[in-house]
Amino acid sequence: AKNTSKVFQVKAYITSAAANDVVTNITSDNYTGKTSGTSDSGGAVSGQQVTVGSANVVITAVSDSTSLSKIYGPAQTGLQVGKWKLAATNDSVTLNKITFRLLYANGAADTTAGTFASFDLYNKSNVKVNSTAGIYVAGDVVFNGLSVPIAMNGYEYLTLKASTNASCVIQNSTTTMFVVKKRQLRTISREKFMPR
Repeated sequence: AKNTSKVFQVKAYITSAAANDVVTNITSDNYTGKTSGTSDSGGAVSGQQVTVGSANVVITAVSDSTSLSKIYGPAQTGLQVGKWKLAATNDSVTLNKITFRLLYANGAADTTAGTFASFDLYNKSNVKVNSTAGIYVAGDVVFNGLSVPIAMNGYEYLTLKASTNASCVIQNSTTTMFVVKKRQLRTISREKFMPR
């Protein structure tokens, strides 16, 4: 109507191939006066800019009353040896695989891990998320076949629990820690404990 304005909102489905910055521009417009019948056209108008980011998961160590350094003995079960927070940004994700690495206090890999017999992984509701025990391979604890959903801008906690071997095969008086092993072999978030 005369001397009024109209707002147009453009919505789009962003494909998985989209990247970087996306801008919605009006390249041209044509109009005709309702009373005068006069026709004309306008020029380009820059619109809203949107930055498209790929799915990302940020992993940080959890620091609470359960994640303090501990001393564990032989033949124990359900021992917490690490706790992490996983936050998803830009998209919802499903965690299919995660690998933990066991390190000595000096940062070197403990490739024998004689202290531990088995591993399990629990979510923030304290429900076990792995259908089979973690596979131990030369210093790495690997969980395959997971299906842990994390909503966009949401988070999940993962707690690594282990059982210790009998005293005859335990690594006595050895301080070790578990870290989340990244694909680039960069490690973050560590929690210490000492078996005795």
